[in-house]
Amino acid sequence: MYWTTAPCVPSTLDVPPAIRAFLVPGDRMIDLGCGPGRTLAALRQAGLGRFHVGADANPPSLALAAGAGFPVVRAELAALPVADAAFDVGILQAVLTTIPGPEARLAVLREARRVVTRVLCLGDFLQNWDQPYYKARYEAGLAETGQAGSFLVREVGRCSMRPIISLRTNWLACLAGPASPWPRRSIRPCAPARAIWSGGCSWLP
Repeated sequence: MYWTTAPCVPSTLDVPPAIRAFLVPGDRMIDLGCGPGRTLAALRQAGLGRFHVGADANPPSLALAAGAGFPVVRAELAALPVADAAFDVGILQAVLTTIPGPEARLAVLREARRVVTRVLCLGDFLQNWDQPYYKARYEAGLAETGQAGSFLVREVGRCSMRPIISLRTNWLACLAGPASPWPRRSIRPCAPARAIWSGGCSWLP
């Protein structure tokens, strides 16, 4: 699988100020799909969190994160070798978009719900059918992957077999649906393509 064999995985989304406002210095944090640890490093530099752990399936990226001083765990995000309620805060940035199929994405979210007690920060990409560049990629990707809103990433003229699935604008509704691990009232939009799960508290008006 691409994500376990790639030389490294990217880290493309920062935790914005609107989400950082809910994080405190005493939090135990886990970055789910941490890559080389860029997000953890930024949070540590900002004085947010007292304990930072990275989880990923990509060994080279984990080595970089460990080299930056973070405890790391190699694991599939739907089956974390972590105790229940081990962390106060979970970060899930640009991860769901790499997971084919809604059931697989919900499995990752359920596992995050198991290990995170207070705040789960989601950051991901929505579909952009109104932009001709992405519309063409989605149309070509549908023929290749069978999933609407997906496309394969090609690197140096070769197909990396890395499907990217841009989430639909109704994805937050899916999170609050019958199969969701969270109560409907706990999910609040924070910014385009972002959300905070607050463990039942209404973080945002």
